[in-house]
Amino acid sequence: MRKILFLQDYNFLAQPGGGAELSDGLIFAYGLEIGHNVNLMTPEQATLENIEAYDCLIVSNATRFKAEFLFEAMSRAKKTVFYAHDFWDICKWRLYKNNRETCRTKCPRMNSFGKQFWGNVDGAVWLSSKHRESYLFSMPELVEIPYILMPSPIDIWEIDEIKEEIKRIPNTVIGGNVLPFKGAKEILKYCRSHREYTFNFIGAEPENVSEFPSNVNFVGRVNHKDVYRLMKSHEFAIELPTTTQPYERFISEASLCGCKIIGNDNIGVMSYSWFDDYNEHKKQVSTSPKLFWKFVESII
Repeated sequence: MRKILFLQDYNFLAQPGGGAELSDGLIFAYGLEIGHNVNLMTPEQATLENIEAYDCLIVSNATRFKAEFLFEAMSRAKKTVFYAHDFWDICKWRLYKNNRETCRTKCPRMNSFGKQFWGNVDGAVWLSSKHRESYLFSMPELVEIPYILMPSPIDIWEIDEIKEEIKRIPNTVIGGNVLPFKGAKEILKYCRSHREYTFNFIGAEPENVSEFPSNVNFVGRVNHKDVYRLMKSHEFAIELPTTTQPYERFISEASLCGCKIIGNDNIGVMSYSWFDDYNEHKKQVSTSPKLFWKFVESII
């Protein structure tokens, strides 16, 4: 049994939150299941007391922690594994803007925070090859860091437990939040040029909702378990991001629910060779927690 401290912005044990929190919850639970003493620390409970007592510090999304605390905690920890969900440590704009040459030389975030942060990382968990490649563009020296490529874990049981027959309606398309970096403009164009489809988007209405044609509906926020039922009733799922997205859990879940994907090369999960193989896709996301802890144990 190892003593592990998980740093995360939000208490995913009390409130699952978004995709990163859902993933962290599954990882955390499996760590406990296999006998590790896993503890969670959020910014509200941040303390350096007894940091040295932990065998490994796992840093997940930690944008709300003070930089000084992170650097000190990581320097005191016996080992640190970074479980990257996006690019917050080197560039808060990376989800919104593609890599540029200046990212390597003139980015104050990377040079003042990123390099010091990575100086204390013993291992990295990337969500896809595209995720890692985007980091290496800015910091080629990270090629030396031990790593694994690991898809976001998904609780397949929640999909499989839907036993009732759900009719899949032809020419229907489901989507997530219509955000700029997730391809809001491209999605708008697609909706306008495919009037034969009915589009249903989960989440808040975009600011330009009035620009969308009449074949588009915004259904608001939906309980995560009910999202799977919606996916199973749609023929397609859409996301057309303009920048590299580390994974895109929504697309992974939609594919596992039987949706055909309207996407592009910026979607991390679609870079995996097994993406279109349902059985292998299911196996990979189901075994991610096991892969994660095997890697952590190898670092310790």
